[in-house]
Amino acid sequence: MNTGARVILGRVGNGAGWGRSPYGPAESFPERPPGEAGDNTLYGAVRSVVSGLGFDGERFGTRDWNPFRDLAPAGGCIVVKPNLVRHYHGTGGSLATVVSDPRIIRAVVDYAVAAVAPGGDVIIADSPLQSCDLDQLRRQMALDELMAAAARDDVTVSLMDFRREQVAKRADGLLGRRTPLSGDPEGYAAVDLGDDSALGPLSTDPSRFRITQYDPGITGRHHQAPRHEFLIPRTLLRADLVISLPKIKTHRKAGMTGALKNLVGINGSKAWLPHHRHGSVREGGDEYLHPSWRKRWLRRIWEKIDRTPSLSLRRILRRADHLLRDSGRVVPFPDPYFEGSWWGNLTMPAMVSDLNRIFRYADRHGRIQDTPRRRMLVLADGVLAGEGEGPLEPSPRELGVILGGCNPVAVDWVAATLMGFDPWKIPCLTRPLEPHRLPLVDFSPADLEVVDAESPHGSCTLADLAERVSRPFTAAAGWAGHVEAAPRPLAGRAS
Repeated sequence: MNTGARVILGRVGNGAGWGRSPYGPAESFPERPPGEAGDNTLYGAVRSVVSGLGFDGERFGTRDWNPFRDLAPAGGCIVVKPNLVRHYHGTGGSLATVVSDPRIIRAVVDYAVAAVAPGGDVIIADSPLQSCDLDQLRRQMALDELMAAAARDDVTVSLMDFRREQVAKRADGLLGRRTPLSGDPEGYAAVDLGDDSALGPLSTDPSRFRITQYDPGITGRHHQAPRHEFLIPRTLLRADLVISLPKIKTHRKAGMTGALKNLVGINGSKAWLPHHRHGSVREGGDEYLHPSWRKRWLRRIWEKIDRTPSLSLRRILRRADHLLRDSGRVVPFPDPYFEGSWWGNLTMPAMVSDLNRIFRYADRHGRIQDTPRRRMLVLADGVLAGEGEGPLEPSPRELGVILGGCNPVAVDWVAATLMGFDPWKIPCLTRPLEPHRLPLVDFSPADLEVVDAESPHGSCTLADLAERVSRPFTAAAGWAGHVEAAPRPLAGRAS
């Protein structure tokens, strides 16, 4: 069995509430030092999923079990990459649907610490949205208490913000003061994929590349074929192991977000990341489907708002924005899509594939090599997942699973299936399957094996899993009616 095609499914109970920090285990385990009493019921689920992947299997159940010992050396570095996208829910809902569960983070960090002791370091790291207040989020998630409890005298545990800038968001939704951040103390590498970039065929006019509320000039400069550059932290490049902890939820631009898209958070500047191309499909863009002069003007107004320092001019432009949007009630727009938030966005999947290719093939110096340079372990948080208008305004959905795997493509295909979506309809999930000089998979979806963590000798296929979905997730508006699984076996599409 190809281990990359194997996904372990751990089932958990009620995901509501994170419980008490520092999220110690609710039961004792032989490999854990005695003495800490907690209420973290997910700890055992993480343990079962990691065990199901076969790490240090001969010692499982003994005090010597150290699951990551063969993945990172003593004195080495493990980067734990959760989803810490923002410190609040966009419509006042539960933060637990937006960010990775700290109970999962705690369990993973504990096992990471055991692997790199003595003398190693474990770094919890992400590159959140520019408006995220990471100091506030670390308090909300009690990350300082978590790190203090997990650390040992011979191992440091720290939190690193990969961003180089934070931008305050005003009460009216506009961006305010910009604050430089120290970012990665080891610096960054501008990693150029060149002709290996999936963005290449989309970059005939790099001035079309956009990411909302960022300078499009910067985006275009780094993606003028044959140059396709990404700003990658050197701490990540030197890591012996990266453990990705994505949050399973819907996504307006990508359809769903999981392990593949979690790597958007390994880039030091969001301005280097094309999210869509402005204009309609006919005009060479993928911002929306049909040409619309009103949408063209809306984009120009948004970009002018982002650039102008004048508050009075911003207010005038905001009023013009509202008038143009409201005109759609009288004369409907040709289609309902805006800002690349729809199923026809092909820029996002290309960018996500590029970041995953860099992660897999860039060496410690940021040079692309012909063979894989590092491996990833994925533990996807589907305890309290998000549906609807994710990733920033999702509605809570009890999925009650933790997915473990060694390939992000495999994990995401299983996650999408559990959501009631057809992975073949999600370009972020199909793009990595395409033949490439630097492949991201060495299996086909038909090869995927899903194993229950509590019944490791029983497994099922994606088709089996799809039949068990009773109610699909509500998709983001731009994907509704386009991403849901048809009432037929997925295996029939995998030939």
